[in-house]
Amino acid sequence: GARRAIFETIRIEFVLGLILTIVCAVIISRKPIDISHAKNVVSGIALLFVAMLIQLPFAADPEMANHIFVDRVIKFAMLTFFMAALIRTPKSLGLFLTAFLFACFYVTQESARGAITGGLVWENQGVMRLHGAVPIYRHPNSLAGIAMGTIPFCIFLWPAIQRRWVKLLLIPPLITSLICVLYSGSRTAYVAFFAFMVYWFWQSQNKKKWVMWIVLIAVVAGPFIPDQYIGRFKSIGGEEAEGRSKEARIVILEDAWQVLKAHPLGVGVASFPAVRRVPYRNTISSF
Repeated sequence: GARRAIFETIRIEFVLGLILTIVCAVIISRKPIDISHAKNVVSGIALLFVAMLIQLPFAADPEMANHIFVDRVIKFAMLTFFMAALIRTPKSLGLFLTAFLFACFYVTQESARGAITGGLVWENQGVMRLHGAVPIYRHPNSLAGIAMGTIPFCIFLWPAIQRRWVKLLLIPPLITSLICVLYSGSRTAYVAFFAFMVYWFWQSQNKKKWVMWIVLIAVVAGPFIPDQYIGRFKSIGGEEAEGRSKEARIVILEDAWQVLKAHPLGVGVASFPAVRRVPYRNTISSF
């Protein structure tokens, strides 16, 4: 809908979701899902869903609460329902992962090309930051989120795939995702990347070989990393080039603690900004 007016006009997402709902309902009626091995997980999800549903009429910001509940909670729950209904065999899981990684690659390659041409790079908080080509990933942090989420799949699926030509298909999304993480200037993504590297090292069966390859890649790629992104990473524990996002985050955390003490049962789905805006310091506009 964000790319072609015709898709927005016919509400392609709604139409596709409706068709999938009907198809999945028929499939489940013929072949029910066995949840006996995951009762605790399913029960936890159900309780969370019910808790959010109960909060809707009591939310401090009813309009925002209903919007987020429909646009995020219900839609993501439906995606889970579709996956549970359709992914029943290793082959269907492989097809799903293929489609998922292709979608991630499509998003990240657009921005990677934008990084090369400069069309999707502009200044934000004193750094030239890469943005997404569609609204949902427009912000550098959102783009870095989907890119960082793609990298583990590319890394850990590599040894599980037998065919060499299929393995090679993981390289393009890995490269474009790394470009998006680096040029997004997202410090959260930088921290997540290094945390992932620690986990990857911990999981590695041959740690000496792992270190050798990582050092080699760092030596080769290091000189090509612009100084501003190195400085951006250093600003995690130091002074920011521009803006006060770190200070704003700290203030928001402090205010969140005060809101929690005042409303221990919660303030409703997505209603924290509305509650905080009135009695507490309003720095959200600078965040």
